[in-house]
Amino acid sequence: MPHMFHYVEVTDKRTRQKHTQKHYNFGPEWGARSEPWWSTYRYQLEVFIDKISGKEPVHWISHEDSIAQIQTLDAIYEKSDLGKRPSKFAESKI
Repeated sequence: MPHMFHYVEVTDKRTRQKHTQKHYNFGPEWGARSEPWWSTYRYQLEVFIDKISGKEPVHWISHEDSIAQIQTLDAIYEKSDLGKRPSKFAESKI
């Protein structure tokens, strides 16, 4: 849960030792607008506010890319024998 712990735990396959990596910098595109303590949710909220305010967001994922990402995740679940996750289909007006 990156919005709570804000780190990634990595396990070395050879030694089985675990360590955490913290990456708080979301790149130079943000400039002075970001803070080291911001969660990933905060960055998502910032770009959403920019988008609906008519500003150019630092990062934006198109609806086509969003659909492609979920289709990829569905394919991974199906291939892993976990089965496709339950979902509801909503027809897009876009």
